Formats: sequence, structure tokens, C-alpha cells
Amino acid sequence: MHADREAGRPFGVPDLTGHARHAQLADRLGFAALRLRDVPPYDSVRFGDPGSVFETFTHLGHLAAVTENAVLGADAVVLPLRGPLLVAKAAATVDVLSGGRMLLGLASGDRPVEYPLFGRDCETRGTAFREGVLPHFPTPADRPSLAATPGAARPWRKRSSREASG
Repeated sequence: MHADREAGRPFGVPDLTGHARHAQLADRLGFAALRLRDVPPYDSVRFGDPGSVFETFTHLGHLAAVTENAVLGADAVVLPLRGPLLVAKAAATVDVLSGGRMLLGLASGDRPVEYPLFGRDCETRGTAFREGVLPHFPTPADRPSLAATPGAARPWRKRSSREASG
């Protein structure tokens, strides 16, 4: 916290001065992927993990501009808290900017406290997830890296594994 203040940054906002350099080094060393966690509200006190202060797709766009080979992953974008069409558009944009290196992970969310912050109902997140995936995201057979690959949405596990395997 003290270092943040001295640097003129708000508490919790990471120093990204060397971020591009580190991403480029990882890319040159052959790291397979650079992945970001999508955590809608930053709350390291309540949740005990830092998540990400920055918006995931903007951050991935920056990584696309400074790297050439590593897959760029968005882990567990909480679809019911975002507009599915805008998520699809953002992911497709990063995919084009990166030359097809975008890997999109989607989730229904597991932190009930986040839903009221976005004016959404936590109890209906499974339905919102399914309704958001079907019309806006390709199946793994169509486009594996941009396909819906749900984790916590239990009814989708059979479907996603069946379609991902062929």
C-alpha cells in the first residue's frame, strides 16, 4: 500500500511498467499461453485473492499487440454479469488482433455478492448463462478457441466435453 501511494497509484492498482517486457519475454521463451482472470469487481479483502483490476479484453488487446506466439486466454468470463453479445464481440476482436490466438473461457459465476452490483439475479445465473451461450458463441467444432467452454455450469459439462472431442 505504501509503495502504491509513493508511486501515485491507488491502492491495489498494479505497476504495469514492465508488463509488456515480461509478456514479450514469456512469448520469446516459448510459454504456451498468457492468461488473465476475469474478476468483475476487484475485492481482495472479501475474496482473499487479487483477481484483476483491469478490464480483461482491453488488457488482452494490449498483450496481442506486444506478443506474437502465445495463446491469449481469458479465464472464466462471468457471462451472466456481462452482455453476451459484447463478450462475443470483444473476444472476436482480440482473436483478430492476435492473429487467432484468443482462448475464451466462460463461467456462470460463483460469487453471489457480485450479482446485485450488476443488477442481476444470482439464482437465475445458470439460465442466463445458457441463454447467453447458445446464440452468441460457436461450438468447439466450429471454432475451438472461441467456443463456450463452461466450467461451473454443470448441465453443460457433458455437452462441452462431447462437442470438444469432435
